[in-house]
Amino acid sequence: MLGEASLTLVGAGNLIKSSQMPIVFHILRMLHRNLIVFLHNAIVLIAIWPFVRWSLYPSAVLSVAGAVLLYLLLVGASVIIAIICVRYRDVPPLIQVLIQFLFFLTPIIWYPEQVKFGTELLKLNPMTYILMIVRDPIMGRPVEIQTWIIAIGLSAASLIAGSLMYMRFRRGIAYWV
Repeated sequence: MLGEASLTLVGAGNLIKSSQMPIVFHILRMLHRNLIVFLHNAIVLIAIWPFVRWSLYPSAVLSVAGAVLLYLLLVGASVIIAIICVRYRDVPPLIQVLIQFLFFLTPIIWYPEQVKFGTELLKLNPMTYILMIVRDPIMGRPVEIQTWIIAIGLSAASLIAGSLMYMRFRRGIAYWV
């Protein structure tokens, strides 16, 4: 979603110029479109669960809270990225490269326990904490309270930074598109 956020306001340029909708509406529209796609995929998982029957733990309910924190983090980060990318048109390719690098640095296709060295570097990656609060409850793995506190702090910081940036630059965005 962060990659798509880099092109959201540029793509909505004609609509921004011709309507009085708040600029953040276009970013939220992109986020909600991706949320709907996610929910459709969740329906498929629910439909195949009776046939595959993987273990489902009671702690999986905590993943919903983790998904809400992930969504809030994405709202703030998307606002920041969208505003930067609409102002500086050469930044979106850089965002794409950074997202790919972040993908390999984040324990998405590997577990943190598999890292032999560099675990301190892993603690500096904010997406690690967000991933842990969404993925680990589903897998029945305990999530430390420190991880929840960091994830809440990251989501709050993202929302605050996105709000401040939006309030500062919202009037100039129509001229930048």
